[in-house]
Amino acid sequence: MVLVGQCHSPGLAQWCAPRWVVFSGDGRWNVPAINATYESVGAKTLHTFDRGAIQVRIDPAGVRVDPTLGPGRSRLCD
Repeated sequence: MVLVGQCHSPGLAQWCAPRWVVFSGDGRWNVPAINATYESVGAKTLHTFDRGAIQVRIDPAGVRVDPTLGPGRSRLCD
């Protein structure tokens, strides 16, 4: 599951247990706390303020998450 997140509720993170969470924003919020909330359930987090545009493609091969900038481009998760 890919979640487009604006909320860092531990209850939401536990309920949906996403593999990826994409945040759109300028990074003014408490990023370490937000990351910790979702990483505690095994999710990988990406933020547009440090990665640029983030493209998520779902096809028969799986889910491909492509951040425009930074390390970890073209990650494929099953």
